[in-house]
Amino acid sequence: MRLAHYSLKAVLKRWKNSRKNKQFGRPHPIQMADIAHNNSKGDSYFKGKSFLLLTHELSYTGAPLLLMETAQMLIEEGATVKLVNPYRGRKRWSLRRNRLAVAREHSVPLVPFSSILRHLATSDFIIANTVTETVMTIVDEIIQQAPETTAKLIIWVHEIDVERYLPYTANIKCAALTVFDSQACKDAWENCIGSVQNSVVIHPSISPRMLVKLSQCRAEFPHVPTSRNPTNTHPASREEIRSVLGVDDSDFLVLCLGTVEDRKGQALLLDTLSQFSSHCDRPIKLCLVGFKNARKRKQFIKNMSDSERKVLSSERAYVWQSEIAAFYLGADAFVMNSQGENKGRGECFGRVTLEAMAAGRIVLGTSVGGTKEIIKHENSGYLFPPGVEGQTILTDQIKYLTKNPEVAAALGSAARKYALEVFDQSRFLKEFEVSFSKILQNHRNLG
Repeated sequence: MRLAHYSLKAVLKRWKNSRKNKQFGRPHPIQMADIAHNNSKGDSYFKGKSFLLLTHELSYTGAPLLLMETAQMLIEEGATVKLVNPYRGRKRWSLRRNRLAVAREHSVPLVPFSSILRHLATSDFIIANTVTETVMTIVDEIIQQAPETTAKLIIWVHEIDVERYLPYTANIKCAALTVFDSQACKDAWENCIGSVQNSVVIHPSISPRMLVKLSQCRAEFPHVPTSRNPTNTHPASREEIRSVLGVDDSDFLVLCLGTVEDRKGQALLLDTLSQFSSHCDRPIKLCLVGFKNARKRKQFIKNMSDSERKVLSSERAYVWQSEIAAFYLGADAFVMNSQGENKGRGECFGRVTLEAMAAGRIVLGTSVGGTKEIIKHENSGYLFPPGVEGQTILTDQIKYLTKNPEVAAALGSAARKYALEVFDQSRFLKEFEVSFSKILQNHRNLG
């Protein structure tokens, strides 16, 4: 396969002219001005507004983490934000109390589920985060007990595999606003349930916290692959990270970060890399971050073939971590190989792809779902079709990048610039403001 790269001419020229350090993969300095937004508490639309948040769980992954980061943004804008504790009952709270740390870290106060009706009455907006059974059951209860609250209810949809969640979404059209993470997600839902009135697509932004971490030459690195304990980290440089991961300068390290499961395509990616690794200009190594627990990690490693073990060793197979910036720092490329469940819809959005771009890494992803709304093919990364046939194209793309490291670096630089310009916090908050202001105005008119 011949990869056209004429569209890279301009970025290659800029990269060669501006490069001050020949070390491949050196992090780009991200100035605080890059992540600053124009709003301030003095003129922010959100100042004085009150939000009540509902979520199915608290974790450092996906939708729960996005909700906490959004809550922190709103608090910094002067809003009052409260999160309903998702763990009902003393026993469940005791088992999950360590997960409440993510709310504390983002300064989001929790309120008990028993007080939900009181907080519903005093909130300007109610955000139901995800259409999981847990959240939508709460939404159903709210509509039954206080039907007037639908006038300020926002359902935030992060799920693209519609069929899995259809049984719980009878009231999805009752909300004052439905927010989808991507146009692909909105299309998938409307193809199944018909047009969703009062809906909008808002692409998530990159967390300002993550941008600051990605600006550093050293990052907190989890050195125990089987532990999620945040105390098991230490600041490390790119060279130190790669050394611990068993990777040297001659290796091309591919990072795949996300919950390890069939629909995310990690096993398919490992099989693909193992088939051509030894035939590349540089040896290919894989780092997987996102096993749900140590038991699933152990089983995955046990089932690997000999050729796969040459690509993925146990020292590069991590359970999900709260500190992930170091993995971007140590990698040469990032692959989003999400396939979806049955319909080949891919990833709903995928903020890890954005974070890899902000770190200046070359990104490669399936040409479906939200990924194709993030990556501009041959300008800020490469796209390839889902399924087994797409893996052949991915193989050619990686081979090309190992032969042409200057192209990988130039595309990484272009990806960073694009991510910071298009997916910044100010754009995200402005789109929230426009959509939420309509809800509040309609609510006041009805009142």
